[in-house]
Amino acid sequence: MALPLLTNRMGRSILILEDDAILRRQLGRVFAARGCEVVETDCVADFVDAALDRAYDACLLDLWLPDGNGLDAWEHVRASQDGAVTVVMSGEATPAARARAEHLGCADLLAKPFDLTALLAAYEPVLGAQSPNFSIR
Repeated sequence: MALPLLTNRMGRSILILEDDAILRRQLGRVFAARGCEVVETDCVADFVDAALDRAYDACLLDLWLPDGNGLDAWEHVRASQDGAVTVVMSGEATPAARARAEHLGCADLLAKPFDLTALLAAYEPVLGAQSPNFSIR
C-alpha cells in the first residue's frame, strides 16, 4: 500500500546548501538520524534546481559559496518553499546579513562555528521536541 503524498510535508524533509563537504555530510547525518529525508547540495545552482523541483519542510543555507550567496538563492526560491523553516549559517554573520535573513523570513542566522543545540532548536517546528543527546561522527 502506498503512503499518502502528505507524508513528505509533515515536517520531515530538509534541503542543505553547504560547500564544505565534511560539514555538509555531518549536518545531513544529524537530520537523517532525526527521521528527515535529507537532500544535500554544494553550490547555489544545485540548491536552486532542487528547491524549484519540489517543496521541502526545511532549508539550511550557507551564506557565502564559491558560486554565489545563499540569501540570494533563498530569495530566488522562497516562493516555492512556502512554510519551510529556513536557517542561514555563516562564518561572517554580519548585522546586515542578519537583517536580510530576517527580512527574507529566515528563522535564524547562526555564526559558524555554531552550537548544534541552537540549530536543532531552530528546527523544532519541523523536528518536534528532540532529545538534547546527539553526536556527530
